[in-house]
Amino acid sequence: MKKTFLIAGMLILGSTAMQAQEVQKETQTTSIESELTAVEEPLPSITTTAVEEAPIMTQEELKAFKQEQKQIERERKAALKKQKEIVKTQKKIQKTTEKLNKTKTKYNKENDTFNRDMALGKIAPVQELKIKTKLHKYQTEIANLEFALKAEEYKYENLTK
Repeated sequence: MKKTFLIAGMLILGSTAMQAQEVQKETQTTSIESELTAVEEPLPSITTTAVEEAPIMTQEELKAFKQEQKQIERERKAALKKQKEIVKTQKKIQKTTEKLNKTKTKYNKENDTFNRDMALGKIAPVQELKIKTKLHKYQTEIANLEFALKAEEYKYENLTK
């Protein structure tokens, strides 16, 4: 039973594939025939009318047109430069934010360890000074990164206005 369904399905699939190929051949021949008829139309009449209708520019108009094109090109380059600067600023903001988050994580981890060991009395006075110095460096770095991040955000806001 399964074999007969499989054979019937294969036959149906083969017949539809052959019909699709025949249809494709017919459409190709009709498109080739339409292209041939399009080429047979007289072209000289079309080109002569196009040449006759073309306006002639004076030297002043040509100069003004060239200046206008230069101005458009300058504006396009300025817009492109601004877009690149915006992307650059966004990347800086992202990097600074990531660095700030990593530094905050390090600070919090060190501070938690310090507070826990301090409460347990495991830290000697010399070690306490070293750890506090390290924590202070982290705090300074966090403050500097926050300042740099704020500066980049202001720069981004000014560029997007």
